Amino acid sequence: ANRIAHHLRSAGAGPGTLVGLCVDRGPDLMPTLLGILKAGAAYLSLDPANPIGRLAQILRDTKASVVVTTAGHAVAVAEIHDRELVVLDDPARRAAIDAAPATGPVGGDD
Repeated sequence: ANRIAHHLRSAGAGPGTLVGLCVDRGPDLMPTLLGILKAGAAYLSLDPANPIGRLAQILRDTKASVVVTTAGHAVAVAEIHDRELVVLDDPARRAAIDAAPATGPVGGDD
């Protein structure tokens, strides 16, 4: 979760930002959710089962700065979100996350 938090900070997430989370239930969900919170951002749960029009409306209304997703949903999300997209299972992205520090990125002043 700390490594994800550092990576999200470098992608523009942090205090005062909203990060969309569009992943299926599974092993990536909780560490990513915690990573968003540890980055100091708020998370916006985006159910991949919702129609793409509904997801587009939610993203448009909330102006989420970053959306975290997986390869299975990346193409659809990229069509409706023109800001930063973090694809967790992209090999280059995974390498960057794995290379991030294991310590928490924010402190008491954040």
